Amino acid sequence: MKKNHSLASIFGSRSLREALSASITAMLGFSACSGSDVQQAAPAGAATSLSRSGAAVRGLPIQLRDSETGLGIQGLVAVRQKSTGLLIGRHEVAVAGASQLEVPQEAALLQISAPGHQPLETNIEAGELLPTTVLLDPEAPAAEMSREAILGQVKEGFALLHGHVVNAASGAPIEGATVRLANGLPSTQTNGRGYFTLHAPVAKTAPDELPAAESLIVEKAGYKTFTLSRTLLAAGATHFAIDLVAGAGKTSSDDMHKIAQAEAGPLPDIAPPAEVAAQAAASPVAAVVAVPLKSSIRVGTSCSCTTCSGVSVLSAETYVKRGLNDEWIASWDADSLRAGAVAYRSYGQWYAYHPIKSSYDICSSTCCQVNDSDTHTNTDQAVNDTASVVVQKSGAVFRSEYAAENNGNACANGYTGAPAASWPCMADSTCKGSTFNGHGRGMCQWGSQRWATSGKDWVWILNHYYNNNGSPSGARSATIGNH
Repeated sequence: MKKNHSLASIFGSRSLREALSASITAMLGFSACSGSDVQQAAPAGAATSLSRSGAAVRGLPIQLRDSETGLGIQGLVAVRQKSTGLLIGRHEVAVAGASQLEVPQEAALLQISAPGHQPLETNIEAGELLPTTVLLDPEAPAAEMSREAILGQVKEGFALLHGHVVNAASGAPIEGATVRLANGLPSTQTNGRGYFTLHAPVAKTAPDELPAAESLIVEKAGYKTFTLSRTLLAAGATHFAIDLVAGAGKTSSDDMHKIAQAEAGPLPDIAPPAEVAAQAAASPVAAVVAVPLKSSIRVGTSCSCTTCSGVSVLSAETYVKRGLNDEWIASWDADSLRAGAVAYRSYGQWYAYHPIKSSYDICSSTCCQVNDSDTHTNTDQAVNDTASVVVQKSGAVFRSEYAAENNGNACANGYTGAPAASWPCMADSTCKGSTFNGHGRGMCQWGSQRWATSGKDWVWILNHYYNNNGSPSGARSATIGNH
């Protein structure tokens, strides 16, 4: 196991050491702990090692990143016993690459803190541990990431593509990387913070058409050329956090939108868990109660369906921002996006309470909800507009399913539903004549856009699809909670 070093040797400056010491103090306040617990902890500013205490430990590869830019950051991780809240270890995480964190064999709580960032708490369970990236939200956006700075660069008739390019291993910004589109438009280069901006013309589309897609290419001597293929050119501003891998050759990632995938062919249809079916068969709720939400979510990454080889831990609201534009179309009407934000948030929160695996709550593939590093100003705003709002039933977060086009299939044309899965057929006139390419359960995504453009707000849309506008039955009997 790598030897722990002092904060002075890792972080250098006195001011930063003082900030990190303050961060430890903040971490000690995350959970209710007795006075004796705090007294037993090592003094602020010193790292503690579980292995030196003789405790049985295992290693967790961990890296800290800024959730907006993807840039690496340095910080501290406090380890607590999950059952008692007792502080049992404290570790520094350096900015240069992944650190090996010592954690106990049993379940534990991790409390992560870094100067200039909001603290985050997550858990680990007994069993397999996967390489983990913790994404901390900045207390204030970087200058180039303020909403005013971004919107000031948006041009009518163009999609603004902007982002940060960083070293995949260290999280350091890469200056001088060339960023271009495969269609031959003018290229740009990253600055000292790894930041770039690029404008791509967008054509007007028909109401039921997706925006055009294009491949984004990033090149830098000494790094593998990276291609992000089939990314949508949605009007407004899309931000990308791109990792470059040192070496020769090429790497790529397919950014094909989930709705485009649904139109190209059937997506994996994972049957709802048995407990969901039981909940769907229960009596409709009569009242809305407050639903406690998880503050963070563990997302499986590099997944084959629900089997993943890595984990990203991020705040609950940042999770919604990093996924909504991958499930809804960012150029859609604001109320469609707001309805989508609530559905996306609720689905993720359900899995935070019912994890797929011990090492992560939910996968980032089409088998769950797509979630990756790109975000869009329109979907970000929809998340902010609906912060903490979820769909609920019987005092619990509802597994708010949705699909691209739910018209017809087991129901008549102009109706949506999946009776075999306890979703009764319900009139959905705005989708009449559309070709089914979903599963019939929950919200129709294209329907949310059609209803929004016809004047319905996001609350009406949610009530329409999840409780039949006040006439609930079967699974279609959830209500809007925390609203």
